[in-house]
Amino acid sequence: GRPLVDVGRLVAGLQETLEAEGIELPLLAGAEVRLTPRPVPARLNATPYLLLEFPYDSLPPSYEQVIFELQVHGFRPVIAHPERITPIAEDPNILYQLVRRGCLGQLTALSLAGGFGARLREISELMLEHNLIHVIASDAHDCGDRLQAISEAQALCGDRAVELFEETPRKILAGELLKPAPPIEIKKRRFLGVFG
Repeated sequence: GRPLVDVGRLVAGLQETLEAEGIELPLLAGAEVRLTPRPVPARLNATPYLLLEFPYDSLPPSYEQVIFELQVHGFRPVIAHPERITPIAEDPNILYQLVRRGCLGQLTALSLAGGFGARLREISELMLEHNLIHVIASDAHDCGDRLQAISEAQALCGDRAVELFEETPRKILAGELLKPAPPIEIKKRRFLGVFG
């Protein structure tokens, strides 16, 4: 297997480097946790929240049990980019069930801005309309399109932009208990032949 990475130690080292260079930018530790039968939890900023990443093309048979066990051990999963997970994109009611059981959803801004195509933009909008998304983030791996999509995605969120891009992320990083609006089940057939 791959060696475990001590994210906290790496972040602390980078923070020291920034401070030595006179760059005032506070860093917080966090990482996506891959959904496996035995995930290695990595808390977001030492809070009960963890960013959980599903495989893109399938749901592991035991995913609900794994999430339940994480919750029993005091974690609150935030599902990373659910709109880009094929089974969830095809049936967003899978995300509805997870949110109903206490998970949160984190959308990628570039998906909402249309950078991954019209279909993912529509799915992203649908998830937002049904209270399945609680945070929108860059999911940036570099300084490219994903960061640039933030302002466009914020504009598309209108009155909810501050909540989705600032308030909820700040509460998660502070470890505050979130009580979001109840999720809404998607009951009718929508677009492009996606779910019913």
